[in-house]
Amino acid sequence: MNTKTSFGLIVALLVIVGLSVVGFRLLADGEDTWICDNNQWVKHGNPSAPMPTTGCGEQKPAETAPTPTPTPAAQEQSFKADDFEITAPGWPALDAATLGETGEVKIAVKNDQCGVIVTARTLPQGQTLETYVQGLLDEQLQKLPVKLVSKEFTDKTTHIESEITLMGQTINSSQRGYLTSKGTIYSVVFAGEKSALDGPCRADIDKVLGSVVVK
Repeated sequence: MNTKTSFGLIVALLVIVGLSVVGFRLLADGEDTWICDNNQWVKHGNPSAPMPTTGCGEQKPAETAPTPTPTPAAQEQSFKADDFEITAPGWPALDAATLGETGEVKIAVKNDQCGVIVTARTLPQGQTLETYVQGLLDEQLQKLPVKLVSKEFTDKTTHIESEITLMGQTINSSQRGYLTSKGTIYSVVFAGEKSALDGPCRADIDKVLGSVVVK
């Protein structure tokens, strides 16, 4: 396989690792909990919480059900520079420090299924996107067991699909990279299980990509 690709893949790999270790554990919360079995609480895995003090099993329904309070819509997160604009969902923030990314993180958010991160880095003078990325890529591929699924590369844009298996879980990454007129590389990475990226997160991904303005 031709390994020449974009800087954005490197960010994608780091994002995948970060989401796997930090954010993506949200998907496995049900593995360590207390389960009601035969009207008794039974430990499942290694729950951090003590055994519930309330009874389990068949419960008498409440006489009056409280009216649920509508959850206010989260405010979208936007980034705007002279040469680039983008808007991401108003999901909880992902701690950029956990990603190990040396580029400048502009947006890093996640929900319980997918994550989005936007980073920026300056292309060194005298180098093309491809030659600059190749050096970074060679270094990173030695550290991470990543499978490249597909790759599209032009002088100004990148589109990388990849996957990595960590802790027995396969995480997919979809990356779009943009080289602006000011020589800045903006990378937009979506990470999560393939079923989530293709399913419940699809509308958000399309909306984020539709908000991109490159100058």
